[in-house]
Amino acid sequence: MTLANLVKNYREANELSQAEFAKYSGISRGAVAKIETGERNDLRLSTVVSIANFLNVSLDELVGRSRQDE
Repeated sequence: MTLANLVKNYREANELSQAEFAKYSGISRGAVAKIETGERNDLRLSTVVSIANFLNVSLDELVGRSRQDE
């Protein structure tokens, strides 16, 4: 699963709109839309960390990596 799919799935699982997600995670709504469509995949580490922290998931989970991948 891609970062785009994971962000969207986690956001929807938490029943948040893109605007709400943007507000609470500290990134712009436009950035959320681009991340979810895969249009933006050159994210800064700080942005990925902010998203993971907000969603309360590990970075590994957010990027679709599991222990089995090691």
